[in-house]
Amino acid sequence: AGLALGAWSLPAYAQNLSGADRATITLTTAKSAFNDQNYEVAAAQFREFLRQGAGTRADLLAARYGLGVCLIEGPTKDYKAAVESLGQPANVAKFKDRAFALYYLGVGYRGLAEQGEKDAAAQPGQAGAATAAPIARARRQADQNLTLAATNFGLAAESFVARAPKEISADKEVPADWEWVAKARCDQADLLLRLGQF
Repeated sequence: AGLALGAWSLPAYAQNLSGADRATITLTTAKSAFNDQNYEVAAAQFREFLRQGAGTRADLLAARYGLGVCLIEGPTKDYKAAVESLGQPANVAKFKDRAFALYYLGVGYRGLAEQGEKDAAAQPGQAGAATAAPIARARRQADQNLTLAATNFGLAAESFVARAPKEISADKEVPADWEWVAKARCDQADLLLRLGQF
C-alpha cells in the first residue's frame, strides 16, 4: 500500500510544480549531464528547456550555448544546428561564456565547411556544366564557412585575452584563458592558410 501511495504522490507533486520550477529542474538536469559529458542527454534537456521558454535571458543563452556545444562534442555531430544555437550567445557581449561560444561557433562553421568539401568531392566525376555548377557552389559555400570560422576563432581569441589575467607569475601555471587564446589563434591561422590568406 505504501508503494502505491508513493507512486501516486510523485505525479501529484510534479503537477504542483510551476512552469518556472519545471524549467529550473530541466536546466539543472541539462547542466549536470553536460558536466558529466553525457552530451546526448544534455542536448535533449537543453532542447526541452528552450521549448518551455521559461527562465531568464541568461538561462536561455546558457541553454543555447550548452546545446551548441553538445551538438559539436557529442557522438552525433550536427554542425548546422550547432551554428544556429551558438549564434545568439556568441553575439551577446555580456554573456559570461561568450569567448567559448565564439570558439565553438568557429568549430561549427569549420565542421560545415569540411562537410561541404566532402559532399563536393563525392559528386560524380562526370564532365559538363550540369555537374560543375553544384560542385563550384559547394566549394564557394565551404570557403564562406571557413572564412566565418576563422573570423569567429579570431573573435574568440580577443575575447579570451579580455578575460585573461594580465599578470602571469613565473612560478605558476599559465592560466587556462591564455591557453584558449593560443588554441583559437592556431585554429584561425590553420584556416587562413587553407584559404590562402596567410
